[in-house]
Amino acid sequence: MGFAMEAMPFILVVAGLLVAAAIGYLVYRAQKKRREALAAVAAQMGWHFDPRRDRSHDDEYAHFDIFRRGHSRAAHNTLTGELEIDGRPLPREDGRLHLQGDHP
Repeated sequence: MGFAMEAMPFILVVAGLLVAAAIGYLVYRAQKKRREALAAVAAQMGWHFDPRRDRSHDDEYAHFDIFRRGHSRAAHNTLTGELEIDGRPLPREDGRLHLQGDHP
């Protein structure tokens, strides 16, 4: 066997590691870009943006069945703030939306 055949497994492993590292970097950049965009939206709306993992959402929004599925449940990249519709603030209590008054 020639040198090329003996080195082939090493070359394939190195190439695989380089591809994995490139994919990891692209994912990191995409996540960073998303966080920056969400932070900009939050600033524009006068809201708060928190990129950290928050496990309290599991209990806070337990009344939504969709949030009770899966394992290792946590929220991240969350936006919090006041929301107005037709110039009226939407009341919010205990994580639940309460509509009051006459709504169309």
